[in-house]
Amino acid sequence: MAAALTMNLRRHVVATLRAECRSGGRRFCAGEATAGHRLRQLKATGNLEPKRHGGRFGSVLDGGEDLLLAMACEVKRDAEVAEVAERLKAERGLRVHVTTIW
Repeated sequence: MAAALTMNLRRHVVATLRAECRSGGRRFCAGEATAGHRLRQLKATGNLEPKRHGGRFGSVLDGGEDLLLAMACEVKRDAEVAEVAERLKAERGLRVHVTTIW
């Protein structure tokens, strides 16, 4: 995934676009489509800030802490990490790798 353009570069692209339109993107090696997107973004939102990248944040185990705590407090204190993963799958429907638990 490409990184977001810096604010300075975004401002230069948009300023050039206002004057030269299509050649603005090429001038800054940003591509014509990217330059057009920045200009439309400025018109629509009034700013050039990049949108948030990425998808799901947080752990797969969010909400499973009570089960992990209960398993840690059980009589069988020597449970293997693989057993914990199997139990999470059986009781919570969570498929996790052992390194996620460890």
